[in-house]
Amino acid sequence: MRRHCFTIIILLIVAVPRSRGDTLPPPRDHDFETLYSIQQRRTPTHNRYWTAVSNSLALSPVPAIGHGLYGWATGDRQVLYNAAELGGSWLLTAGVTMSLKYLINRPRPYVAHASDLVCLQPLPDPSFPSGHTSFCFATATSLSLIYPRWYVVIPFYLWATGVAYSRLYIGAHYPTDVVAGALIGTSCAVVAYWVRNCIMRQHPDLALANPSQVSFSFAFHL
Repeated sequence: MRRHCFTIIILLIVAVPRSRGDTLPPPRDHDFETLYSIQQRRTPTHNRYWTAVSNSLALSPVPAIGHGLYGWATGDRQVLYNAAELGGSWLLTAGVTMSLKYLINRPRPYVAHASDLVCLQPLPDPSFPSGHTSFCFATATSLSLIYPRWYVVIPFYLWATGVAYSRLYIGAHYPTDVVAGALIGTSCAVVAYWVRNCIMRQHPDLALANPSQVSFSFAFHL
């Protein structure tokens, strides 16, 4: 009898951590099911395509850099202000995104579900939110606010949405990571746009570009 009691106590001690979920993987919720469903439909051709789309994140700082170089070369202050807004939006997005990543410290899906999910491009940093998504949506939103024309808005938001989906396809993020990234990037771009407008209202002389020069922003509005 004592032997049986001792055995039961040992089993309970071993089982307690499992009952609290200490050693169990996260539950297979909607986030997991979505990634698993996408993973089942992967093909080599799609893998190459969506990996390339994901890597197009490298293009996100190009508009800010391009505006800065053009404004510096031509002396067009309006373009320089656009560059500052684009750069400020990008930097604000970086600060918010990276702070939340390490504050929340959510494991990547392929780490939490190592036996079921495979990532095409593993990364060492935490999962939430998606940095690729936040940076691309920040760029798309900033450009859409500066140049509110359909031929600017639609292509850039399609690109940002494609990057967001690519992060799900390659298995680097949960859907909630991507949604959060889109909201963060969009919000940071709106904040940067608002700050720029506040500065312009307080210093209207700054908004006057050299009339002898053709403004890049004016060309976009034609």
